[in-house]
Amino acid sequence: MFAVYVLGSLALGERFPFSNFSMFSSEVRTETIFVVRADGLAADPVHLTGYRGGPAGKPAATPGDWILAEFTEQTHARRAADGAPDGPLTITADVCTASLELPARRTRVDCEPFWRGTARRRWR
Repeated sequence: MFAVYVLGSLALGERFPFSNFSMFSSEVRTETIFVVRADGLAADPVHLTGYRGGPAGKPAATPGDWILAEFTEQTHARRAADGAPDGPLTITADVCTASLELPARRTRVDCEPFWRGTARRRWR
């Protein structure tokens, strides 16, 4: 069977039939990620407490509603007590869509706000 394929390919001139398809060479790969920053630096929401703030909008693309629900639950469970001062850290939570266009290797990152507020570090 392989011999028939080779002879047919040689006779027709196409040795690699899959070379006519772009496959992975000219596509755009897109990922949606959830990013939490404390004063502009990446932060883990588990290591923060005393949240004060709220939703800044509903992003069009989401990495999964469970991630947004979990973050909202954590901020609610660890919110600042009434009358407590605002935390020293400015917290931003964004939903970012990162696109990589091949073969040009152009990248594009668009972030939409999800949550804005303040918090403080949680010491162990």
